[in-house]
Amino acid sequence: QLWGNPLYRWDYHKETGYEWWMRRIDYCYRLYDTVRIDHFRGF
Repeated sequence: QLWGNPLYRWDYHKETGYEWWMRRIDYCYRLYDTVRIDHFRGF
């Protein structure tokens, strides 16, 4: 299926220690008490 979702460069994220993801999740926790990451489009 082609939904037009972004393709992440997982090799780059691994090299950077997943810094972008850590910042994103940290920001989400500043806004919400609970963060659900099991559903891509909802995240």
